[in-house]
Amino acid sequence: MTEAYTQARRIPHSRPTLGIEDERAVAEAVASGTLVNGPRLRSFESDLARCLHRKDALAVTSGSAALHLALLAVGAGPGDQIAVPSYTCISVLQAVRRAGAEPLLVDCDPATFHMDFDDLKQRLGRRTRAILVVHTFGLPLSMEPFLSIGPPVVEDVATALGARRDGRPSGAEGGCAVCSFNATKMITTGGGGAIAADDPGFVSRIKDLVDYDAREDAAVRYNERMGEVAAALGLSQLSRLRAMLGRRREIARIYREELAGTSLGLPPHEIGSEPTWHRFVVRVAGGADRLRAALEAAGIASPHPIHQPLHEILGRGGFPGSRSAHQEALSLPIYPSLADEDVRRVAREVQRCLNHA
Repeated sequence: MTEAYTQARRIPHSRPTLGIEDERAVAEAVASGTLVNGPRLRSFESDLARCLHRKDALAVTSGSAALHLALLAVGAGPGDQIAVPSYTCISVLQAVRRAGAEPLLVDCDPATFHMDFDDLKQRLGRRTRAILVVHTFGLPLSMEPFLSIGPPVVEDVATALGARRDGRPSGAEGGCAVCSFNATKMITTGGGGAIAADDPGFVSRIKDLVDYDAREDAAVRYNERMGEVAAALGLSQLSRLRAMLGRRREIARIYREELAGTSLGLPPHEIGSEPTWHRFVVRVAGGADRLRAALEAAGIASPHPIHQPLHEILGRGGFPGSRSAHQEALSLPIYPSLADEDVRRVAREVQRCLNHA
C-alpha cells in the first residue's frame, strides 16, 4: 500500500461533529456583542442541568477546571486523599494535585474498565475525602455501591453525557457531576466543562469560587466561567445530543455485528445499560500493539484509549487490572460523521489483520 493511498484513505480515530447550525449559533453570539455572562450561558446551564436531572449546572472553561472546582467544593486540600481510578486520563490526576490533595489510586475491573469496587474498599482510609468515579468510555457505571461506602462521590461524565443505566442518566446520582466539552466529547463547546449538582450549599461554593471580581476579601478564586460564544455552541450541540448518540449507537451495532465470532473481546453489554459509545474499545488477548500497528499501516487510527495508566505515570507497581487493560485495549474509530462504509472497512481490516497475525 503506497503512502499516498494510505493518507488518502486514512480514517481518523475521532473528530468533532459540527454543522451549519453550530456556525449560525456562534455567529449570532458574536453579532450580539454580549460575550460574557449573558443569556446563552444561562440557557446552556439550564438545559444541561435538565439533561443530567440536576437542579443546577455551572459551565466553566474546561473539564479540568470543572474537576478542580468540584474537588475544592467538597473540601479537598492538603493532607486529603481523593480515590481515583488508575486507568483514566491524566487530567484527573492533575485536578487532584491542583486541589492540593493526593491521589488514592484504585485498580480497574479489566472486564468493564471501571473502577474496581472491591479494590476501592481495601484502599479507603480516614484521609479519603472523596471518590471520583469515572464512567469510562461512556459505559454507565452502577453507582449504588459507591454511594453506600461513605465519602462523597464526584461523578465524571466527561465521556458519558447522555448515557443511562436503569433509566437514570449518568451523572444524576453522585454529590455532583463533572462534564467536559472538549473537541471530541459527546458535545463540544470548543473546550469547556461544567459542574452539575442539587445541593444549594455545594452550588453556592462553586459560585463563590468562580465569582472572582468585585469582592471585598482576598480569598483565592478563579476566572473560569464559560463565555457566551462557547455557550452558544454548547446550546446548539446539546439540542442534537440525542441524534448524535443515536448515530454512535448505530456504529457500535455495526461493529458488534461485523466483529462477532472474532477472537476480540467486545465491549460489555449489560441489561439496562445505554452507553454513549464515546469509544468502542475491544480487547486483544496477549496485547493489542501488533493489531494497532497493522491497522495504522492500513490507514486506520486505533490508539490506546487511555494514553498511560496513572500508576505507571507515578512509577508505582501493582494494579494488574489497569496493566492488563492498557496492554490489551484497542479503540476503534467512532464518531457521528463516520460513514457506514468506513465502519465496515474498519471491521474488515480488523478481521484481515487478525487472520494474518
